[in-house]
Amino acid sequence: MYQTGITVSVTGARIAISVGGYNSTFQGMNSITELKAGYYGNLMRYPFNNPARGGFDWSGNGRGCNELLAWFVIDRVNYVNGLFAGVEARFEQHCDGLNPALHGAIRWGQLS
Repeated sequence: MYQTGITVSVTGARIAISVGGYNSTFQGMNSITELKAGYYGNLMRYPFNNPARGGFDWSGNGRGCNELLAWFVIDRVNYVNGLFAGVEARFEQHCDGLNPALHGAIRWGQLS
């Protein structure tokens, strides 16, 4: 669990998070302009994903996937005056067709 040193940036429907030498990307489908609460499934590795579905990636510290299958759920997301203010999300990522999964969760920023 990391409580400090978390960097979050948002561009449209993409949230990028860096913490402890790891980097992640939560990318929504190209039909939306910002991430909303909900399930985003059957995702491939960002940025090589199908733009109509969205993408995901969690890698760092010398670890990562060549190919992946993933999902993420945005449990809560908060925008204040149109600006991103906070997110609570969960995810699962499978690397290179293997069954073992990386599970994780993030809670960051101001949530209402």
